[in-house]
Amino acid sequence: MEAGRLYSEIVEDGLQCLTQIEQAIDTHNLTQVHKAAHGLKAISRNMGTEPFAQLAVRIAAIG
Repeated sequence: MEAGRLYSEIVEDGLQCLTQIEQAIDTHNLTQVHKAAHGLKAISRNMGTEPFAQLAVRIAAIG
């Protein structure tokens, strides 16, 4: 897979996790907050964005 396309897919997956977190917070679904934040943490670490991954860890702790 082309690097640019892979990067785009990873960013898209990250945005999807953020959307899921927002929706889960709106519906008070803490289990889903945790699950989506865990996914965001993994994506962030794979991209080498550790500060963002640490933020996802803090969000996951809410759930």
